[in-house]
Amino acid sequence: MSGKNGRSFGKVGIGPFSWFFGGSSADQTEKQEGQADVENKQYGADSDEVAAIKAFGSDLQFLEKLRNYGAPWGGVQERLKEALPERLVDRDDIAYRLVPKAMNAVFGLRNTAWETERRPSKSGNGFTTWIVIITTGA
Repeated sequence: MSGKNGRSFGKVGIGPFSWFFGGSSADQTEKQEGQADVENKQYGADSDEVAAIKAFGSDLQFLEKLRNYGAPWGGVQERLKEALPERLVDRDDIAYRLVPKAMNAVFGLRNTAWETERRPSKSGNGFTTWIVIITTGA
């Protein structure tokens, strides 16, 4: 897109952050200040996620069970949800998306340190996704 005097302008978004480019320096400063507000709000959500992952990583009893027997994805999700503030309206969705981040942070990369597998559901209808820790040699 082209602005006045043929200058380019726009917004580039990567993950939760966006950068503005082009336009006058006054426009740029105003956009950056507004963007800083958005980023600060987003950082608050990120810090909630970090705190939830830390709580998950410090739950030694849960982690030991996970190491020995595995756990349904939903079980790990619920553990993470418990550690998220109740003020978050989309705690279920946030916890669901946090599962791989938490597993990577605590155990290592997926398909190297942990993996998922489909197991028959206890209800007998369909399958449940389980998380299992990959054990290596020795």
